[in-house]
Amino acid sequence: KAINDFIGNVLNEFRRSIATGNALMLNGPLPSSISMFELKQSRHCQKIAERISRKCVKDSKFLPAGYSMNFYNTSRVNASIPHKTVADIVIGEWESKPFTYGIGEDVKYTDTRLQDFANIIYYKSTEFGCYYQTCNKRGMPRRAALACVFNNAPKMHEPLYIINKEGRVPGCSYDSNCNRHKYSMGLEHDAQRYANSCPSKPSSLRSRHFQGENIAWISSYDASSIHVAASMAVKKFWHVIKSSSGINRKVRFTAQLEGRSSLLSFTQAVKKFWHVIKSSSGINRKVRFTAQLEGRSSLLSFTQMAWASTTKFGCGVKLCQNNYVVVCRYSPRGNIVNQNIYNVGKTCSECSACTNAYLYKGLCTA
Repeated sequence: KAINDFIGNVLNEFRRSIATGNALMLNGPLPSSISMFELKQSRHCQKIAERISRKCVKDSKFLPAGYSMNFYNTSRVNASIPHKTVADIVIGEWESKPFTYGIGEDVKYTDTRLQDFANIIYYKSTEFGCYYQTCNKRGMPRRAALACVFNNAPKMHEPLYIINKEGRVPGCSYDSNCNRHKYSMGLEHDAQRYANSCPSKPSSLRSRHFQGENIAWISSYDASSIHVAASMAVKKFWHVIKSSSGINRKVRFTAQLEGRSSLLSFTQAVKKFWHVIKSSSGINRKVRFTAQLEGRSSLLSFTQMAWASTTKFGCGVKLCQNNYVVVCRYSPRGNIVNQNIYNVGKTCSECSACTNAYLYKGLCTA
């Protein structure tokens, strides 16, 4: 029940962002809705999800007609990772589909790649049930699966919900000084040019015109394409910062951080990786980038991505022998000693507009 309580809150938070017009798609905010209802937990749906995920392999024969299902499994999962963390990451991936693939302003379901997203927000669904399954077999990696079942199913070429034609519902009240990044083709060009040189180390600050930079090397044995390599690189950039990482409570960038050569990552996942900053991590309570942080190189990708005043980024990827080189450039750059990574305070208190959408909650938009 605990995992369903958590997932229910996450799903309903996202449905609420749809209803108020604060969720984002590829080309801007999704239309608001007048017909989005709260999902209620269903023991029946949970039992179906449990049967479907048995042995950590999807078994669709247990899904009743007229119901829909989201399913995720992985062949390797660290036993120390909480189930809620895995669920949060997976749901974030499901909800990000319209931002990746786009959806029309009429919100019609026309692309099967949006299925996970469509199942979550379909306005006729009122009940859900999820089940997190772990599978252990001697001599085999630990496996896990998450299945979520909904009591209705979206139909192809029909709207996922009834649009509020009166206009977008205002829903922004508080946020921080962290800006939502906008993609820059100019920065992509610079990043791609450096990636094309198949570098073995980061570029010098002067050579990149004082832009910020993150760089990762991804083995071609692990990544089947440029897109997979780019995704894996972003996961590396978003390391969870552990208690031994050296980031202080004030989240100030220090020289000590820039020299840090190695850190254990909590998990390789895209969503919400930097929110688990522990009290002994080395980032101070004022979230200030100090000379100590500057010396810990493995934390610099995290602090650059979290840098509040950065507003633009662009990335380039190049296959160099057996490795993909992924380079991302940022402007204005971060990781400046004695400046704050971000300002601690009330969400949205330093910007005139922000978004409450689940995927981008708390980011300034103007």
